[in-house]
Amino acid sequence: MTTDTNKSTDIDNAPEYCTVVFKLNGGRADANRFVYALACRVEQIKYVEVVTLEMGDLRYEQQAPKPSISNACERHANQQGEDHEQS
Repeated sequence: MTTDTNKSTDIDNAPEYCTVVFKLNGGRADANRFVYALACRVEQIKYVEVVTLEMGDLRYEQQAPKPSISNACERHANQQGEDHEQS
């Protein structure tokens, strides 16, 4: 009896979840830019989806249909700028 070691299994095709924590030392403005840049890159990768993202008071959770994480980050950055200008 021979086995095919290259044969794909259900486990090989199951989604995997990955948690990454970054320490962003440059303040809120730099953190917003970093998250926005990261989101833009991730959206270009077809096999990766951002499921949740948290940074300070920003919380993003994926909903159907798939929203744009970069748009959410950009809206948050704009709101932070408006709040800062009003202070």
